[in-house]
Order: sequence, then structure tokens, then C-alpha cells
Amino acid sequence: MRVELPRVVLDQLRSVSWYGGWEVSTAHTRSRALLMREYMRRAALWAQACGARAEWPFFDVTEFVDPALSLDPDVEADWKNS
Repeated sequence: MRVELPRVVLDQLRSVSWYGGWEVSTAHTRSRALLMREYMRRAALWAQACGARAEWPFFDVTEFVDPALSLDPDVEADWKNS
């Protein structure tokens, strides 16, 4: 994988305004619930496929798919410095 793509994703995540007033938070309650339900569904599929049922729902699927996988050192350094 090229280094540019992970860096682009990292930059996009950094650019998101994660905070807002009460109105902003409550305005998206339904979509957030739907996103969480979809995450739980997908995580369950991965946990089942990887034999990681005990770790479900919050686990690092890459540890089961390819334990040797790691971030490019430059991208990891950028992430740690953010």
C-alpha cells in the first residue's frame, strides 16, 4: 500500500470537527445509532470469521487477519504527533 493513502485518511479524520453543542449532538442521534448497529453487525461477522468471538465487539481485526501488519513508520509518527 502506498503511504499517501493512509496519510490522506489520517488527514481527513483530523479535519473532522468532533465537538459541537447539544443541538448538534442530539440532531444526529438516529444516524449515530444506525452507524453503531452497522458497526456491531460487521464486527460480529469479522469476529466469527476470525475466531475472535470472545474479543467482540471492540477488537483490532488486523491482529487476527495479519499479526505482522503494521503502519508505515512515517504515518505512525504523524498519528502519534496529532
